[in-house]
Amino acid sequence: ISLGYDNIEVIYNDGKDIDEAIELANTADYVIVLVATTSCEGSDRDDLSLGDHQNTLVSTIANLDNVIEKNNMIVSVITPGAILLPFNDEVPGAILINWLPGQESGNGFADVIFGKINPSGRLPITIPNKDNEIGFTKQQYPGTGIPREAIYSEELLIGYRWYDYNKVNPLYPFGYGLSYSYFKYSNLKVFTNISTGIISISADITNSASIDGTEVAQLYITYPHSANEPYLQLRDFNKVDVLAKQTNTVNFELTLKDLSIWNSDIHDWEAIYNDNYII
Repeated sequence: ISLGYDNIEVIYNDGKDIDEAIELANTADYVIVLVATTSCEGSDRDDLSLGDHQNTLVSTIANLDNVIEKNNMIVSVITPGAILLPFNDEVPGAILINWLPGQESGNGFADVIFGKINPSGRLPITIPNKDNEIGFTKQQYPGTGIPREAIYSEELLIGYRWYDYNKVNPLYPFGYGLSYSYFKYSNLKVFTNISTGIISISADITNSASIDGTEVAQLYITYPHSANEPYLQLRDFNKVDVLAKQTNTVNFELTLKDLSIWNSDIHDWEAIYNDNYII
């Protein structure tokens, strides 16, 4: 198989016979294992697992002496959403989550693993440690009774908000992601314009690596306790290109509405005055 790179030979194995996959992995300079799951309208997944065969395949290959010694394994995961990765601590290399990448996925994947592209994606969801880690009940979804009625007792504690509130460490948190660069934040500044009510936030981002990269800076706020809001709330994010060994500045602006909560009594947004927010 040609990937458009010189002196690269790719040998394919469908992974159905694990013994054959082991034999090939033991002779390879680098091992790429592609695993996948899917769903569609009217056909949801029964759980978040990749299935026993795929999990066993990844775990077995990851524990081969040749693979461990060379630290040369990449697991590519195609999934429509959250997924369980029971082999996470075994893989001597990297795990790439590709979501549902489309027909150009092969070319895009090759560009990333050969360093033509420096990845900068961040998780838009939380990767859990186990199925139904948040403890959803049938009363919450899909509902009970005839006609079916769902009770949203989780209120605002959805996704990363639930993990923060319950002090549970997920496998990978919302907003997480790695690249070939290393970024350091410094010089955080917060300025409030009294006349406009706009809060300006800036920070310097330094790329200490020898390759140009892109960082996704995320701005979270904590409301005053009296607001009864989840502890952390994402309010903005910016992608910032930072050249190798250079520093760039990321800027955010928060308006009064960004700091407000919905007041159902007056049917309008309302800020909390005479109290402290955390940025």
